[in-house]
Amino acid sequence: MMPADRDLAATGALLLAEARRIDRLSRPVTILAMAVLLLAPLLPTAPSRGGVAVLALVVVLGLGQAFTALRVAFDARLFAALGDGRAPATLAALDVALTGLGLLPDAKAGRPLPLPLRLAGAARLMRRQAALLLGQIL
Repeated sequence: MMPADRDLAATGALLLAEARRIDRLSRPVTILAMAVLLLAPLLPTAPSRGGVAVLALVVVLGLGQAFTALRVAFDARLFAALGDGRAPATLAALDVALTGLGLLPDAKAGRPLPLPLRLAGAARLMRRQAALLLGQIL
C-alpha cells in the first residue's frame, strides 16, 4: 500500500472513531425506553398505545444504531490497521481475509474496491448511525 493510501486510511479511521460519541448518546436513550416499556405494567395508569409505540420505535432504532456502531467500530479499527501497516499489504489480500472470516461475500471479493470508495461506504454507515440516533431523539 502506498504512503498516500496509508495516510488516507489513517485519516478515515480517525473520522470513524468519532462514531463512538453517537453510540454513547444512543445507548442511554435505548436503555431508558426499554426500562419504561418493561415497567409500564407496574404503573398506576396504563400508557397510551401511541406512547408504547413511540417507545418501541426508540428501542428498535437504538438496536439498529448499536448494530451499526459495531460495524463502524470494526471499520475504524480496520482502517487504522491499514494506516499503520498492520493489515494485509493489499486490498485484494484484505478481501481474501474478510471473505475467509465470512465478513465479505464471495461475489464482492473478486473485484476489490479502491480505498476511497471503501472509506465512503464506511462514512455512509456512520451517517446511518447518526440518523438512527436522530430518529430516537426526535
